[in-house]
Amino acid sequence: MVASASGNQWVARLEVPTSMRHYALILALVATTTGPVVAQVPDSVWRAAVARLTPGTTIRLHSRDRGRIEGPLVGAEGTTLTLETGATRTEWSTATLDSLWVRRTNAKTGAIIGAIPGALFGVAVGVYFNEAGCQDGGGDPCSEAIPLAGLAGAAAGALVGGLIGSLIPKWQRKVPPRT
Repeated sequence: MVASASGNQWVARLEVPTSMRHYALILALVATTTGPVVAQVPDSVWRAAVARLTPGTTIRLHSRDRGRIEGPLVGAEGTTLTLETGATRTEWSTATLDSLWVRRTNAKTGAIIGAIPGALFGVAVGVYFNEAGCQDGGGDPCSEAIPLAGLAGAAAGALVGGLIGSLIPKWQRKVPPRT
């Protein structure tokens, strides 16, 4: 910092070294002139992803030229995908696409989540039957009711959770592959 007298006033100036100004200028140029970098996905990756698709699967494509396209897959051959979009069928070359997403459901996650409270409820019912006695009027405890009721509750919870999860869609990215 340099202080200098100008008439009756003192002015403080911050002097920045020339090399710092150059770095700041280069950084500003790089930040404002570069756009997002999109890597081209090799044909082999596209071919492998396309080979695993089945007709009727709902897919989502992102085209560099036309944005997002979504619809059921009619057919796939090599690096060409045919989608049904509305009343028309459209062919897409993978050379014009950035990404491929496949629609899935959350049935597995729902089943796992539903099995946990179902098992807890089943174990609670099993404990009740164990304490109350589950044989014909004798009132004898039956400890096998606890694990059996727990398994039955887990199965029922998994079924309900899987049904609910199958109604909730999710998109799974296939190309470019996650790293």
